[in-house]
Amino acid sequence: MSYESSLSARNQTLVTIANGASVSGAVDIRETALLGFFAPAAWTAAALQVEASADGSTNWVPITDSSGSVTGSLASITALYAYALDPVAMLPWRYIRFLSGTVATPVNQAAARTFTVITRPLA
Repeated sequence: MSYESSLSARNQTLVTIANGASVSGAVDIRETALLGFFAPAAWTAAALQVEASADGSTNWVPITDSSGSVTGSLASITALYAYALDPVAMLPWRYIRFLSGTVATPVNQAAARTFTVITRPLA
């Protein structure tokens, strides 16, 4: 693959919040930039937070920017919409997951909800 074509390449990864759960599985975004996601076909009304973890299994935390503001979070999402995320804010993290609701108030989904995560290679 040429350098030019590698810059335009996009990867898609599916990640699901299970029925009756509020968090998705982990997505390993190693050597990629997280650009955004497509929302699932249906959504039980809730905020959405993107969380990060160093190992993909423990210590999940909301992502904050240099001013301490939570980033990668949306007050609500609409089913079947596409959402862009700030790739620079996501660069430090190896693993991410989606949280329905907030850390303080998680919201269980009424059915399995599958997101299509969009990344692009860093090199």
